[in-house]
Amino acid sequence: MKKPFNIINLIYRYIKNVEASVIHKFSRKYIEIARIKGMFTGNANIKQIDIVMNNLLTLKSGKRIVLLISFLVINFLSVNAQDTLMVKGVVVSGNNDPVSNVSVSVEGSFELPVLTDSKGEFEVITTSPNDWIFIAPSSAYKSKKVFLNNRSEIKIYLTGEDLISGDDEILLLEQNRLRRNIVSSFSDLDVSTIDHTSAISVDQHMQGRVPGMHVINRSGDPGSGAVTLLRGVNSLNATNQPLYIVDDIILTPHSVFQSNLDGFSYNPLLGISPLDISKTTIVKDPTITAAYGSKASNGLIVIETLDPSATTTSIEVDLRSGYSLAPSNHIPLLNAGQHKTLVNEVLFSTGLYNENIKEDHYPNLFLVEGVDERWIDYQHNTNWQDKIFENSYFNNINVKVKGGDEIARYGLSLGYTGGNGIIKTTGYQGVNLRFVSLLNIFSWLKMNAGVSLNYSISDLKESARVQETSPILTSLSKSPMLGPFKYDLEGNML
Repeated sequence: MKKPFNIINLIYRYIKNVEASVIHKFSRKYIEIARIKGMFTGNANIKQIDIVMNNLLTLKSGKRIVLLISFLVINFLSVNAQDTLMVKGVVVSGNNDPVSNVSVSVEGSFELPVLTDSKGEFEVITTSPNDWIFIAPSSAYKSKKVFLNNRSEIKIYLTGEDLISGDDEILLLEQNRLRRNIVSSFSDLDVSTIDHTSAISVDQHMQGRVPGMHVINRSGDPGSGAVTLLRGVNSLNATNQPLYIVDDIILTPHSVFQSNLDGFSYNPLLGISPLDISKTTIVKDPTITAAYGSKASNGLIVIETLDPSATTTSIEVDLRSGYSLAPSNHIPLLNAGQHKTLVNEVLFSTGLYNENIKEDHYPNLFLVEGVDERWIDYQHNTNWQDKIFENSYFNNINVKVKGGDEIARYGLSLGYTGGNGIIKTTGYQGVNLRFVSLLNIFSWLKMNAGVSLNYSISDLKESARVQETSPILTSLSKSPMLGPFKYDLEGNML
């Protein structure tokens, strides 16, 4: 039977066989570390350590380990019990206005962050006058790091998110790079106003906001998405859509899942709620896109979601609803009377006999009331475009939770999107769940984790491609004399 692992036994076996040179080397290394941390200011303490280490060599191994462990514990406690520095400060905007509810923490500290009060003031405790202070505003401002430089009182100015600087970080090829160090062609999409639009997917929000990008909505169906082209059409047969990377993971390309419904294409961006997007970068230059091969030959779009950088818990609830209006200007068509006149002129100008016209070409034009059972079916004046289009209602519910500390930060989002299309009996319903976390396990080891789940249902109609199945094309060719309802033998509408 194996004995359980015991750390004391392990240390005992190691120190039992340690040589004098190893102990002296350890004492020298310990003194060097202590000097860096500011534990010793003179030579007296250093001589004391030398004496302790030399005395350890004359003791038996059992006593040696006890004294050595005690020595390390006492000095470890002295490090943590050393004098601390109280730092006071104020956080203001570019206009010198105080900013409240800003998270302030000491980089590498296990202490929880503090929040600025209504005057923008804060107080934090540091163990060194040369620590870094991390400033994490909840919104509208950029995060920043400030070096104390032996200061006990500081004033910190925040920069607005709308200002572009060369010190801004851009995520490219899974690395954060400074904007001033990037020579390739790229653009930043402003997602701060995405919650003020009716966009269900981020590609619809790009329309008219990204230079060099053409965005065309596929149809009025809420789940159809849009066609995005960067610098024109690059191929007649292959896909022209750019490659999307969401939280460092390649998104399923648009052309992978084909549909049996002509004119419809699966939109993988429906799995990402636009309200969860914190940053979007569009890269057009092959200098960067070449790293992803031919998949990114049409450009690269990098998306970051939830941005787990806040160190204070925040809960956001977003409720939206609205209408998508049906086309107000229809294609002009003939009414029932005009249709009858045109058909008469066309038929009688052919030179055919009246008997042939009534029996073979257009018998429904000459039905007699009370004699023909189908007479009531052709006594209408129907505008079929009014029958297929309607104003559609949509609603969106989204809940986001962010928080954490210097060790672990997280972002959780749950959203529901539902709406009808402007063509009757079309619509979309979807549920999005996303979780993103950032863990600082050690100073040299970090781990990012992300989980997403999407479930959606779309009610679709063929969209102006096949005349036999498209409601739009059928509404243009169907006779206005027909009605949308059936009638019984007595003329009552069923």
